[in-house]
Amino acid sequence: MNRPPERFRNWLLHGGLYTGAGVGLRGINLLLMPIATSLLSPAEYGTYDLVLVVVNWIFILVTLEASAGFTTIYCTAEEPRRPRIAGAVAGFALFGSILAALLLLPWSKPLAAVLLGDPGAATALALALAALPLYALSTVAQLQLRNAIRPLPAIRSQIVSALTSTLLGLFLAWWGLGVHGMLIGAIFGWTLGTATAWRACRDLWVPAIDRVELMAVLRFSAPLTIASIGLSVSQYAERFVIAHRLDHDLVGTYGVAARIAGLVGLALIGVQASLAPLVFTQSRDPAVRSRLAGMLVVTLAGSLVLLCWLSAWAEPLVHWLAAPTYAKAIELIPILAAAQLATQLIPFAPGPWLARQPWRLVGVSLAAGVASPLLALQLIPRMGVVGAAWANLAVAGSMIVVLLLISQRSFPVPHHWSRLVLLLALALAAMLAIAHADGLVLRTLLAAGVTVVIAGLGWAQLRDLMLRGVR
Repeated sequence: MNRPPERFRNWLLHGGLYTGAGVGLRGINLLLMPIATSLLSPAEYGTYDLVLVVVNWIFILVTLEASAGFTTIYCTAEEPRRPRIAGAVAGFALFGSILAALLLLPWSKPLAAVLLGDPGAATALALALAALPLYALSTVAQLQLRNAIRPLPAIRSQIVSALTSTLLGLFLAWWGLGVHGMLIGAIFGWTLGTATAWRACRDLWVPAIDRVELMAVLRFSAPLTIASIGLSVSQYAERFVIAHRLDHDLVGTYGVAARIAGLVGLALIGVQASLAPLVFTQSRDPAVRSRLAGMLVVTLAGSLVLLCWLSAWAEPLVHWLAAPTYAKAIELIPILAAAQLATQLIPFAPGPWLARQPWRLVGVSLAAGVASPLLALQLIPRMGVVGAAWANLAVAGSMIVVLLLISQRSFPVPHHWSRLVLLLALALAAMLAIAHADGLVLRTLLAAGVTVVIAGLGWAQLRDLMLRGVR
């Protein structure tokens, strides 16, 4: 028996570590979801979701998406340059976020009215804006640990941040602070997560802004600002359309459905966290392309199995995890799960990043960002909140197909197209059958049957990678 290549074992090890941590954290969040939905009304839950989205958009804009360029430039640079690159990105992100917070805080009320459709959310938005520098530092520090391929400190920081945010936020919400309590919990979580991460990576950065290194990052990442905003808008714009065209209660219901649908990404948690740094640092290794092709089949198979089970068990999941006022989430879960799966496959299209072709990403992401709200505006009057979910899926599916094709031009990967098409066809047929099946028992049997077939295909691919290695 041939032993798998050492580097490929590292891929599996790092992916497995991030997956284990991600599964644990999502499990805890799901167990706590009944408490959150009982303490927060759907409108408050929706406000909390929208405020966090707005903060992320501001972070992308004011840092010129330096965090996106950070991974590409850092992982492909020579070792002596890396601490200077890390220091430049961290300093720029901190300075930009402080400036943005000072400029935007006085405008919290009109911003809440325009963006959230609710002037009463001004205090919540102001809390998040005041904490923007903490959010920026936390994001950059955790990214730096992943780029340096230090999974354990990165996971520790993530766990500290997530558990503090959730547990303290729920306690303060129970104490009567509602959505403001959840945001205060998030602020404390960002603080502790930042402290934990920076302590672990203090040897990885130089505490100064090197202008040469910063300009090298920004030349690549500045165009990605448009791409990242476009991508984020394509993922979240329909929530703002729901807030303006329907009501804030449905925004909260949509958010709960999206969180439960996020279980489809359990098989991709480790891939998302570890794949880009590993591919970028080993891109000259001829075996990388074959590993990438094999990993796509394996992770897609696992994700499609989860998609089928989420479709079958959507109703009991919502009844167990959310208050009765969130029941509308049941019909949204399968659609949003498919949309999230499509979006989470982006790491398998690394070509534009490796070839330093940000404008290709700009074109695709900007088109998606424009198409998402426009399609939601068309579908919501006809289908209600379900139309928003279908708009999300249509845009996400189209975007990942285009990105994979574009990536092939600059970084050809020998994808197993026949297996990929077979997996998707099986999953689509199963979803349609489950949607028209009566009763939980029949839906469960259908999900179990397709699981055997899909898991068999994924296992065959994984066994091939492990036993033969990648030549």
